[in-house]
Amino acid sequence: MRRARHLTLMLVAVLAALWYVSQRVANRPPARPGDGGLEVSFGPEERVAPGPAGEARPEDPEAVTAPAPRPTWPEPEPGAPYAIELIEPPAASYGGAAWTEDDRKYAGDLEGLDAVAYDPTLGHAARELAVFYSTFHVAAPTEALQFVVNSAGAAEWGVLQSYLTTTDLGEGAVARRVEELAGQLEGGAEGGRVGVGEAYTIGAAPERVVAVIVSRGGLYLDPVPRRVAPGATVTVSGALPQGAERPEVLSFGPDGVFVVTPVEADGERFTATLRAPNRAGAWLLELVATLPHGPTPLAQLELSIGRPLPERFDGHWPPDERAIQDDAAAEVRALALLQADRARSGLPPLTLDPALSRVARAHSADMRDHAFFGHRSPTTGTVTDRLVAARYPTVTHGENIAANPSLYDAEQGLYYSLGHRRNILGPDFTRVGIGVAHRPSHGRRQWLVTQVFGRPVPAVTPAAGRAAVEALVAEGARVRGRAAYAVDAELARVADAEVRSAAPSPSGVLARVKDAGLGSRGAFAWTARVSELDRVQLPEELFTGDYGRVGVAVRQRPDDPAPNIVIVVVVGG
Repeated sequence: MRRARHLTLMLVAVLAALWYVSQRVANRPPARPGDGGLEVSFGPEERVAPGPAGEARPEDPEAVTAPAPRPTWPEPEPGAPYAIELIEPPAASYGGAAWTEDDRKYAGDLEGLDAVAYDPTLGHAARELAVFYSTFHVAAPTEALQFVVNSAGAAEWGVLQSYLTTTDLGEGAVARRVEELAGQLEGGAEGGRVGVGEAYTIGAAPERVVAVIVSRGGLYLDPVPRRVAPGATVTVSGALPQGAERPEVLSFGPDGVFVVTPVEADGERFTATLRAPNRAGAWLLELVATLPHGPTPLAQLELSIGRPLPERFDGHWPPDERAIQDDAAAEVRALALLQADRARSGLPPLTLDPALSRVARAHSADMRDHAFFGHRSPTTGTVTDRLVAARYPTVTHGENIAANPSLYDAEQGLYYSLGHRRNILGPDFTRVGIGVAHRPSHGRRQWLVTQVFGRPVPAVTPAAGRAAVEALVAEGARVRGRAAYAVDAELARVADAEVRSAAPSPSGVLARVKDAGLGSRGAFAWTARVSELDRVQLPEELFTGDYGRVGVAVRQRPDDPAPNIVIVVVVGG
């Protein structure tokens, strides 16, 4: 109850609500009871063209006649530019919104829905989206949705949007649409938030456009200013959803550097303190925590450093993907979109790895077949578990997943999220696997996209590994001004015997040295498991004693998970 009470204080005051109506429509058409209308809905960050007219429902006294004829509109040209100009001033902060008269009206209409709470910030965003739909007659693509939601001061993640278009509309239809949309939220509708806005189109039969936005909610965010000075200190705080663990804030500024900031958590309350970059521009912050289904973005904020908040957005309509009819073609397209994002950041393309693609493809199919969406599978575990099962050891790896009817919008959404963008632009990754599966979703096809990134552990032979580590020992002695160590065949045999044992250890090495009668003048042993030999850090103790001989053994265990390169070094007097 305490958190629900806070929801009414979350977001920023709305000014000049729906002045678009008086600007675009001189005389608002009177309501005509009984008119039916078109209903259009879509899922998270999705885009669809208008569908068939809705049927009258005899049990609903607010919709009892056939839909009135409506004009048809041409679809936007793929790749063509479009622009959004806000109808209300952009919110000055995330959190702390005031209620408009329209918000109160719709909150009253929806008060019978227990699963979701009305949010005036989402109402602000919904009004902007209603104008967008009444202007372009299609739902907002991902980039437009992100701009509108941020401009309204909503730090929501996992937003669903829907539109109802008619010459009139009983409010019972809005409540039904909210209830249907809330049921599509990942993890269920309980704790979700909703906002509703409307606008009118002009023409011979003016139409009322009602936009509905639903988010999964669960996070309470204290107010955060959306405009800050260079170098300013910013505090992000609030209350985490139930069950959230290991929160952190990932940021990405105008300098193009990812920064991870630790979060102080006390029960559900959390606080993170960040310092804004000194360069003017956009500064993105993403709050991430681990939920039962895996790492999950909880909120993303876009702050403006040293410049006004934008009131206009220029974008391009998504490409036409109707020719993509199967999963194989979808994978080709998904890879091209990923590589294009890397190229725009000046990064080389990743090598498509068939083994990683099999892992990715299996996870997409698993999500489809078992009706879940997340990094943690009830049957295969985490991506680390899946790579171990595939016997694919990596130096480093990561995974992105998306669900969307548009492959383009799926990649747009991944790139916008900082945690996913960090994988897409990860300089340590050299290979990627792409797996796509499709499933029906509310009468339409939805692509389930999995990207698995990795850098495989390099294959190392015993001879090559031994030579590499001996060279490191020689270089360590040189930089410390010591005489070069002599490679000792007997110490090398001891090291080789230990590296083949089930659990190599320094004590095991020294026991073998003693048994061989080689430790009369002292000895020191070191063992390690690594993924790459060129990142080995030798301990200082190898160079501090009165030692002159060295024995080295290296053996890779390909069936073990990384790190699977075992090193044994022993030095003696």
